[in-house]
Amino acid sequence: MSIIVAIVIPNNGFLIYGDRKRLNMKTRIRIEDIRKVYNITNTTAIGLTGHSEWCISVKDYLISLGNIKPSEMISIIKEFSLKKLAADSTITLGGIYDDGKLFTFTYKTTPPTAEFFQSEKNAQLSVASNPQIFVDQFSAFFKNELMVGIEANQAIINTIKFASEISPETISSEFDFIGIPYEPQEVAS
Repeated sequence: MSIIVAIVIPNNGFLIYGDRKRLNMKTRIRIEDIRKVYNITNTTAIGLTGHSEWCISVKDYLISLGNIKPSEMISIIKEFSLKKLAADSTITLGGIYDDGKLFTFTYKTTPPTAEFFQSEKNAQLSVASNPQIFVDQFSAFFKNELMVGIEANQAIINTIKFASEISPETISSEFDFIGIPYEPQEVAS
């Protein structure tokens, strides 16, 4: 199991965090050595849960394309997912969209669903976990942290630690994160 937590903070930026635990399918040994969040460009980042080889192939392919627009990345993720579907995997993409606004995009392979969010006024949270059964619980924990006044970065860290207590055999309290600051941009027509 994995956890990826991403949030768009209007007029501030995009944050994405991922735990570091993985299961070696051959040896069945769990190790805390895998990175699950990556920069794709200087304005986009991706978080991956699920089948690690499939997730890494999606990430590597997107990086190999160079500086492409987020809308193109979304199309590629949807196509890639259909061609090489990996059950119970989730891709979370976010940062600054083609129009210069902050966004998140989440693609789940089981069942295939895509969610796109963009707003200049409201924060948007995306929590991905494999398996999906814990997503609502982790999301509720995070939202409660914000409601009691905990800052978003710390709320995400607390959520990952909470998730690692719920499922210590599959989620690590160790994590990686990427922040993409929001700087209003002029968009070329």
